[in-house]
Amino acid sequence: TRSAGLALLMGLGWAVAGPARAQDAAGDAPRTGLIADLPMDVRMFPTAKEYFSSPVQKKVYKAYSERKGMGRQSVNTLTPEECVGYQDPLTTCIYVPSSYDGTKAYGVYLHNSPHPTGIRPSEGWMKLMDKLELIYISPNHGGNNVADLRRVVLALDSLATVRRHYKIDPRRVYVGGLSGGGFVGMLCQMFYPEIFCGAISHAAQSYLPSDSGSGHFAGLSLSDARRPPRNKLGWVVISGSKDQNYETIKQTSEVWKRAKFNYTFIDREGMGHENASAEALKEA
Repeated sequence: TRSAGLALLMGLGWAVAGPARAQDAAGDAPRTGLIADLPMDVRMFPTAKEYFSSPVQKKVYKAYSERKGMGRQSVNTLTPEECVGYQDPLTTCIYVPSSYDGTKAYGVYLHNSPHPTGIRPSEGWMKLMDKLELIYISPNHGGNNVADLRRVVLALDSLATVRRHYKIDPRRVYVGGLSGGGFVGMLCQMFYPEIFCGAISHAAQSYLPSDSGSGHFAGLSLSDARRPPRNKLGWVVISGSKDQNYETIKQTSEVWKRAKFNYTFIDREGMGHENASAEALKEA
């Protein structure tokens, strides 16, 4: 049963492979460029219970286990155990700048997709990743028809896979996404602030907890949301006048600012319900 889920969770676990580096066919250089289907071959945490180990994560676990205070009821039908315990061989889309040779740690921008496949970066985005020395990640298998916690887990495990194969600077790991994927990016940072340094939502608002409920963050109160380091991390939403969510984003942006988060709304003239331009992403 869902109420007995924690006992099952405590028993799940995986062996974690040792450090490695992705190499080309000759075995002497890291793979660079666009890789649409890098196999996810490692988990973020060595045991399942560690996905829900902090006080805030335990509240999230309880809310999703009891199906209380959560939205998207028709999609969020999996238990937290089922969200973590996927068995299918899954993949993630990545882009690695050609300048990466393994001698220097690069940052990461992890972009969640509203679609069943990850979002391939545009030419402009790839040039931005090159300039900023960032490795781009966009998980496959995690669209808007997938349970919230499964999407968060796929994001974490995609990052873990890239960390296994490439040298990553933990001080430069950012998460975001488009539309429903932007919402998932905000969840990732809210639930795992020790992993991410900033969240960037493209064309999607996020509702903070309030006296009337948990908003988009099931199980959490406003004091939970503001618990350090969450209130100090960067939170960015990018939208424009042609985005269907524009007016709501403007309203929710004021709520985040009044709650004294380190929050920025980037208002791009003429932007629709789409990924931000490379210029706007750089500003974020």
